[in-house]
Amino acid sequence: MTWTSAVLPVLAGALLAYFGLKLLVPVLVSRAILDHPEDRRNHETPTPRGGGLAVVGAVLIVWLYFVPDRTEAAFLAFWFGAVVLTAVSFLDDMRRLGAPVRFAVQAAAVALALWAGPGLPDIAGVPGWAVAIAVGFLWVWFVNLFNFMDGIDGIAGVEAIAVAFGGALCLALAGHAHVAQAMALTIVGAALAFLAFNWHPARVFMGDSGSIPLGFMLGGLLVALLATPFWAAAVILPAYYWIDSGITILWRLKDGERVWTPHSRHAYQKAVRRGWRHDRVALTIAAFNLVMIALAVVSPAAPIICAAVGLGLALVLFAVLSGMGARQ
Repeated sequence: MTWTSAVLPVLAGALLAYFGLKLLVPVLVSRAILDHPEDRRNHETPTPRGGGLAVVGAVLIVWLYFVPDRTEAAFLAFWFGAVVLTAVSFLDDMRRLGAPVRFAVQAAAVALALWAGPGLPDIAGVPGWAVAIAVGFLWVWFVNLFNFMDGIDGIAGVEAIAVAFGGALCLALAGHAHVAQAMALTIVGAALAFLAFNWHPARVFMGDSGSIPLGFMLGGLLVALLATPFWAAAVILPAYYWIDSGITILWRLKDGERVWTPHSRHAYQKAVRRGWRHDRVALTIAAFNLVMIALAVVSPAAPIICAAVGLGLALVLFAVLSGMGARQ
């Protein structure tokens, strides 16, 4: 991968997303598509919701130009799945569709992408269908956890940049430079543009129309890593998201809560309620993600150990943000 081929998708994604947001935000405000402050939210003023339309739209458009295999079934299925998820999630932003509808569409998009995709790695003693079901379940879960974790200014953009850039780097090192430059790096650029609008204090929120399809795209990137020597990167790069969402959902199950409903119990949300600024939390997670990218790059030497270290460090970050051990 040359510097030119790496930079062009970033620039294209960033410019298209930035100007798309410049046009979209006034429309969202004029139509009163807003998130209003309430107990479970972490903002103080009404803020337009739905900026993810410009982000995801930019990525999808740029892909049509930069992806070399854009006429192949695997890409078309993935692209179509992202488009459908964007449309359905926008409807959910407008009128709140039921959880069964959302999950059914997500599962269908993931199933289509897996069916048309290049295939999953073989695991000794495990039937291929079992591997596909397990990967599909985790992919759908990642789509939703990415949505759940989009609860403060800057966090979704920071995480998208880290996972996409780390995934692009690992795929390039594994010999899949064309995939890295065309798909993952476009997400990096679009997410950078979104941060210009979403950094604290945010001028726009991503909304389900952005976080759901973006989670689907990043989940596909993680699935692509499974067939490379960097398979542990699928655990390492989003390690904090895996830990925070996983522990939080266990706590909610223990307390008898409906885990698919909105809440405010994530560690990063607790940090904000304890007085941390949104940008301080986002920068802390960004610094942590730099360590995870480095760990992902060296992971082929000892994948299980590196994955365990990544999850262990994420657990420490979770404890710090939750305020465990802090004086009350």
